[in-house]
Amino acid sequence: MRILSFICAVVVVLGLLPSPARAAPALQPLTHLHHTAWTAQDGVPGQVVALAQTPDGYLWLGTPNGLFRFDGVRFERFDAIAGESLPAKSVLTLMATPDGGLWVGFMTGGTAFVRDGRVLRTDAAQGLFDMSTRRFARQRDGTLWVVTGRALLKLVDERWVPVSTESGYVATGRVGSMDLVVDPADNLWVASTQGVYVQAAGQARFQPVAVRDLNFSALAVDPQGRVWASDTDHGRGIVRLPRPGVAGDRADDWHAAPNSLFAPAFDAQGRLWYGDSEGLVRAPVPGEAGAPERLTPDQRLSGDFVMNLLHDRDGSVWVGTNGGLDRLRPARVARVDFPRKASQVVMLGGRDGTVWLAARQQGLLRGAERAQPVATGLHESVTAMMEGADGQLWLGTSDGVWRGRPGGRFEHLLPPAERGPWRGEVRAMVQQRSGAVWIASNNFSLFRVDAGRWTYLASRNGYPPGPPSCLAVDGRDRVWLGYSDGVLLRVDENGQLTRWTAAQGQTVGGVKALRVVGDHVWVGGENGLLRVDEQGLRVIRARAPGRLEGLSGVVETADGDVWVNGAAGIAHVPAAELRRALAGADPRVEAELFDTLDGLPGRAEQMDTSATALQGPDGRLWFSLTNGVVTVDPARLTRNTRPPWTAVQRLSAGGRDYPGQAALQLPAGTRDLQLDYTATALAMPERVEFRYRLVGLDADWQAAGTRRRAYYTNLAPGRYEFQVLASNEDGVWATVPGTRAFEILPTPTQTVWFRALCVLAVLAALWGAYALRARHVRGRFRDRLQVRMRERERIARDLHDTLLQGFYGLMLRFQAVAAGMPAASASRAELEAVLTHADEILLESRDRVTGLRELPRPESLVQTLLSFGQGLAQGQATEFLLSEQGAPRLLQPWLHEEVCFIAREALCNAFRHARATRVGLCLQYGDEAFRLSVWDDGQGLPKQVLAEGARPGHWGLAGMRERAERIDARLLIERREGGGTQVLLEIAARRAYAPAA
Repeated sequence: MRILSFICAVVVVLGLLPSPARAAPALQPLTHLHHTAWTAQDGVPGQVVALAQTPDGYLWLGTPNGLFRFDGVRFERFDAIAGESLPAKSVLTLMATPDGGLWVGFMTGGTAFVRDGRVLRTDAAQGLFDMSTRRFARQRDGTLWVVTGRALLKLVDERWVPVSTESGYVATGRVGSMDLVVDPADNLWVASTQGVYVQAAGQARFQPVAVRDLNFSALAVDPQGRVWASDTDHGRGIVRLPRPGVAGDRADDWHAAPNSLFAPAFDAQGRLWYGDSEGLVRAPVPGEAGAPERLTPDQRLSGDFVMNLLHDRDGSVWVGTNGGLDRLRPARVARVDFPRKASQVVMLGGRDGTVWLAARQQGLLRGAERAQPVATGLHESVTAMMEGADGQLWLGTSDGVWRGRPGGRFEHLLPPAERGPWRGEVRAMVQQRSGAVWIASNNFSLFRVDAGRWTYLASRNGYPPGPPSCLAVDGRDRVWLGYSDGVLLRVDENGQLTRWTAAQGQTVGGVKALRVVGDHVWVGGENGLLRVDEQGLRVIRARAPGRLEGLSGVVETADGDVWVNGAAGIAHVPAAELRRALAGADPRVEAELFDTLDGLPGRAEQMDTSATALQGPDGRLWFSLTNGVVTVDPARLTRNTRPPWTAVQRLSAGGRDYPGQAALQLPAGTRDLQLDYTATALAMPERVEFRYRLVGLDADWQAAGTRRRAYYTNLAPGRYEFQVLASNEDGVWATVPGTRAFEILPTPTQTVWFRALCVLAVLAALWGAYALRARHVRGRFRDRLQVRMRERERIARDLHDTLLQGFYGLMLRFQAVAAGMPAASASRAELEAVLTHADEILLESRDRVTGLRELPRPESLVQTLLSFGQGLAQGQATEFLLSEQGAPRLLQPWLHEEVCFIAREALCNAFRHARATRVGLCLQYGDEAFRLSVWDDGQGLPKQVLAEGARPGHWGLAGMRERAERIDARLLIERREGGGTQVLLEIAARRAYAPAA
């Protein structure tokens, strides 16, 4: 224990850093501050002997097990932050620098300087640092000092130089130097076993400070810039040291501690915080009333020995103990102290400004920071209160109603005896301007007492059968009644009842609270807040689920803000939010919530309770909770306007962690990763909210709530940057995001070249498939063509062997008949002409039969069509014209015959039916298509034929269309402008033309 005491005696904290973040409602008792303790179960690495806060907001902990960083949620060992190690493990002292760095001193000697997770400087534990490094100090110009167990050192040209005795500083013995500080005037103070020395600003020599019998001293600076030294050996407590250059200034004892005083530190008000062997102590400033307050392990302090103290920039006090770490910060609400633990507290605001409280089994109390009991002579618990028009208090209990004045005698009031003995508790009471008092109780339901006459208001009078849960009177002397089954009732001056239920818009469920404000009434219900006025009933709900539910207390302040006491805690709705909700279609509002994090010792009472919220004459709001009463002063509430500093702590992928914030390359094949991020808002980290995005993937910010980890899956190779923003407990968002850039390298199969090869391979495969398909189609076409040729040859043989041979025989016989006729006979001449024509037909038939046996010669297309057209025109008055456009090209052999047939049929139709003077044929050899057109200047096709596509009983046009479809050609038959008809046949070039030889 002596060794531990020795260590703690030389460990002191950084100076106080004032914060504009928030102001306490008043001086709160030490036990009323919001207290959080972390021990080994929460990740604290044992004893916390040193504390420091860097400008980025991180809290640093020095322990015998190493250096740790704390963001309010997670404890991180330094070597895990960026993978670098310190030269030693046991940390004894810390000092943050304005540039974001941190000086570290070790129990075994030596120093290190770290910044951004990197160790930038180390000084070996030998020579000048052969004993423990105890305290750092920094002057305005950046000059650094450090005390070790043996010497005082100054950093000169990046080398630690010991201060010699010629400078006036003396420290002898194995444990010579103890502590040092720099005051606001830039004076350097050093404590040693020989006393305290000061080097005035701008001076080179040290001067001894006139103070007696100080040993093992720790130094601290108060808000006025005065330096104090604690006596850890003689029990003198703490002594103010005389200021250099101030004539007549002498040492001044202040606090005589019963035990040794360790780690002294002053808060912004000048109160002294220190540790001793029993716990934490806060002493009032000189002249301030009250005794020192104490926090011990019995009150959840993490250890019984305070080793270090730090006041951070947000106004919190951090305490390092031999068992862990504690945080004490001002609660946003002030708790009211009762003589003993209070529950089911009834409240009443008197017209004289007094706030009356009545707690279960504690009687009547006068409200103040410490509730004061008031004699009433009552033995039952007060369950409801009301102030009468004459100033007397009406107290409802389980045995009836009592009326009287505080400190005097109370009269017992009961209904007539015929109602039977009183049973049940009084739930609510209210008085009209007329003097009538309405009383609601559990057993008798509802009474009205007027001039001593009790009237029972039963369900037969139109009232609901059960008792109302709350009562109120408005400015028109109308009585409002709320029921737990959701009925809202109003009794007018003439006794007329107006009822609202869910069918009439009362949709907030069971009524728990009524508050009349001017021309409107607020109704607190199980499921929301309701406003009733001349415009009807309008429901107000919170955007955050649950914040406006279970409302048993409602208060509207002079500025129009509404405060409610509900199941989730105390909710504050600004007037601007209410105006917007009441004027628009969206009834949801932003509601600020106060809960246990703000110091609430419970939640609003929900069962059989009077109104749980009221406003005192000084503007303070009073709220009754399940475990006591708290007050909130809206005028003293301040907001934390400092946005939190955000950072990405580590990236994890493929089972490996990448700490730090430097850009990195992830291995090829990385698809899934995890990012841990944080924000340094140490006061209320539970309320810090985040939003993030991954640049390169996310189009918008993603709301993460309070979660501090992001996951991404199935990421493609590429460059990304993760960005994260945070808001503090008051919703102030950071403007500069924490970032982490990274690149995922592609696998060989994810490169651009590989993808290009894949595209080429697919194209090659498609081309190959097309080529195979084309070969297959050509093969099938050849097979079909061969079948067709064999069929043509069979038909040709049959025609030759039967029809032609028979026809030829007939011709021979007719020739014989003609030869036997007289030469000058007209019949012989006519018969010979017929035989000549028949011979021509036979020749043509022979050619046709020959054509069936072999494919036609493509080069004969023009000649064939020319001869055919001239033959049709012979002997007629119709002129035949043929023209060609483009370089003549051979058609596919299998198309030649079909084209010829279509052309012949079109020419025949023109010569036979058109009554034309001219018939033309045009062949166009285009690069995109082969076109054949037959035209005439005749009478044109009838519209009916064009519409139906054929003449009744004729098949020429139908055959042309069928052949065109068979060769995949486009056939168009239309009337020409100026008279006549045109037949157009069009075949795609890739199908029409034969390959070049």
